[in-house]
Amino acid sequence: VYNPLLTYQSEHEETNVVDGRRSASSKTSQKDIAPSGPSTEETEEEKRNEKRRQHELELRAMLRDEFLIQLQKFLNQIGLTLRQLEGEVRLELPPQFDISKIVKINKDAVEQAETLVYKWNGEIREALERELKKIPQTSGPLGEIDWWRERNISLSSLYEQTKQEHVEQVLEKLELEENAAPLSFRDTRTDLSKYYLEAKDNVKFLSTLERHFKNVTHGATCRVVTETIPKMMSALRMVWIISRHYNRDERMVPLMERIANQLCERVVRSINVRTLFSYQPSEIIEKCTEAKDMLERWKQSYYDVRAEIEQSGRDSRWEFDNKRLFKLTDHMAIICNDFIAIAKELEQFYNIFTPELKSVTGKPHKINEILDRVHKVLELIEHAPCDPFRLEDLDKWKMVSANYGQQIEDIDEQTKSFISESFKSLRSAESAFDMLLKFEKNNTRMTIQDEMHKRFNDILRQYDNEITEINSIFQHNKTNPPVNKNQPPYSGAVAWSRSLFRRIKHTMLRLHTKEALMQTELGKQIKSYYLRVAREMKAYEDGKFNEWKQRTEQILPTLQKRNVLKELPTGDNENSLTPRYTIDFDPQLNEMMTEARYLEQFDYFLTENIRHLALSVILLNSLLFVIHNS
Repeated sequence: VYNPLLTYQSEHEETNVVDGRRSASSKTSQKDIAPSGPSTEETEEEKRNEKRRQHELELRAMLRDEFLIQLQKFLNQIGLTLRQLEGEVRLELPPQFDISKIVKINKDAVEQAETLVYKWNGEIREALERELKKIPQTSGPLGEIDWWRERNISLSSLYEQTKQEHVEQVLEKLELEENAAPLSFRDTRTDLSKYYLEAKDNVKFLSTLERHFKNVTHGATCRVVTETIPKMMSALRMVWIISRHYNRDERMVPLMERIANQLCERVVRSINVRTLFSYQPSEIIEKCTEAKDMLERWKQSYYDVRAEIEQSGRDSRWEFDNKRLFKLTDHMAIICNDFIAIAKELEQFYNIFTPELKSVTGKPHKINEILDRVHKVLELIEHAPCDPFRLEDLDKWKMVSANYGQQIEDIDEQTKSFISESFKSLRSAESAFDMLLKFEKNNTRMTIQDEMHKRFNDILRQYDNEITEINSIFQHNKTNPPVNKNQPPYSGAVAWSRSLFRRIKHTMLRLHTKEALMQTELGKQIKSYYLRVAREMKAYEDGKFNEWKQRTEQILPTLQKRNVLKELPTGDNENSLTPRYTIDFDPQLNEMMTEARYLEQFDYFLTENIRHLALSVILLNSLLFVIHNS
């Protein structure tokens, strides 16, 4: 009743998860193309909601799996109990059969008892043969425990049938009559006892492994299984030492092979190549790394315990067939490593084609075109005509992998060509330089990194163009520099020159963080050019200051001798409210005071009288305020 419903819910939830991831991936691509996107706060909130939703789905899946495990275990236990109570074979006496009549003189009773014993013997033989022909229902290690447990219950019920009182009485009566039937029956019971005790002993020892086998089969993640494997291997060693039946290769090797099969089955369930690359590269790497570590831990733990056994020198060595235990797990570990490499390549491409690269190159559509080609190459893996995890499909997978590698090499060449062309027409040397430094820190493809390193010369050439452009502006406007409104001419010219210098200085400081770049021949030439332009600008600024200083020192004494106030002539309509004085302040003096204040902010040294002139601006403004309001 519950299994189909729960299975449907599981598939439905997994489908929603995959669809959600595909939708998120689609939205991410659209964000790159769209002119504007959601705010950072909204993006962070969406991420938190998505993580919360994924966590809830994982918890629900774990609860569902745990419920299924317990339900199945309960059903199995009920079935085993019913079979034990009912039994497949019932050693019963026929109706109106009197055991006391089995005497030598009563040949009919003896023959009837003999026939009954042979019938019992045949039924036991048939039941035993049927039981011995049974095989485990699942390929995992829990299947072997359940198989032995069911055999133990079946043979226990059968053996108890042979020990019933009426059976013993019939056998004793026939033995007194020297009949051969009891001997045959007791031989059969001896065989039955041997198999029953074997099953009982195996159930006892394998039960110590059941907890580990459950983790291997139903563990929430591959990481849980990885942590379980060393403990499980130590427990297997104890069974190998103590058990009377699992101390032989023909018992232990199939059990270990079942464990290996279960590990492989887990990997196949968790890594579906058809949907794997719908996840983010980091998630793919994490998922495949966990699976690979689990498979490698299986082999490593085996050899660790084997070495411990050899060092002890007391127990039988583990000389098992490695192909049966590790051939498939090694193959699947290699395939997981291939998937990790593909995911890393995908991540490297994403790290290359960032918004910064789109901004620097100014060709977002070209970048999107290359990314689309990368996604199409992934379809070679998703729609591969083989199952990479099957050993039989290894040759086909190698062909698919080789084709994929060739396509990636072509994309590398296209990317290198795009970068080479784009860096020849850079928008900004500084932003391009910062982007290259970021690529050095990020996980990007080595071939692209090498190509990026070659682009440093393009950045230097772009910087050379920027210096030339700034120098051209400087040379063209230095005789009549553009000055901000309300700014005096000399300090305005200095401010204009310094603003031009800052535009090339900041980039030079960034370039100097990579000393090896500036030590190249081109780097030395650019640095020399930069210093020449910088010195010329500095000389221009100093010249402007000296020119102003010389002019000020010439006319300042004369201007300072003038009175600030001038008496007005007497008029006919003079009254008490008519002002008697007016301001007689030369505009040149005001300009000089403003120049002095700005130039001092530019760290120029002013003489004492000029500094006082700059400070007098405050006093003058106060005086003017008083006069205007008097």
